[in-house]
Amino acid sequence: MPAVILKVRDFKDYDRRLTVFSKELGKLRLIARGARKPQAKLGSYLNLFNLVDLEIAGKTIIGAEIIDPQFKLRENLDALENAFYIAEMVDEFVPLEAPEEKIFALIAGWPKKEEFENEFLKILGFAGVKTKNLALFLTSRLK
Repeated sequence: MPAVILKVRDFKDYDRRLTVFSKELGKLRLIARGARKPQAKLGSYLNLFNLVDLEIAGKTIIGAEIIDPQFKLRENLDALENAFYIAEMVDEFVPLEAPEEKIFALIAGWPKKEEFENEFLKILGFAGVKTKNLALFLTSRLK
């Protein structure tokens, strides 16, 4: 299952909690057991913003392969800042387990902030809306 890794957090001694967005299942919160162990194979695949092919059982990641490691994001500070912004917006305003192919396609390409905001608003049903603060606008409309 292709997915983009939006958030990674350490959990317990050797585990990681991840928020991912997949085309088929939407936004998911998953656990990668043992991913922080030095010999863990999963650990190196589950980096922030990677496009990966995940195998899951329930809410646990049991396998992963990198599709695109997104090196271009890590080489450019502006692109990296933009990726954090996009990941935060998707995590905050897209419900869990709500598949949306258009959102997946949008975030998998890591567009510039303005392009992302226009398309994201369109997908959420606010086409044509111009706003200076996307988070404030969406909070007032969706929460």
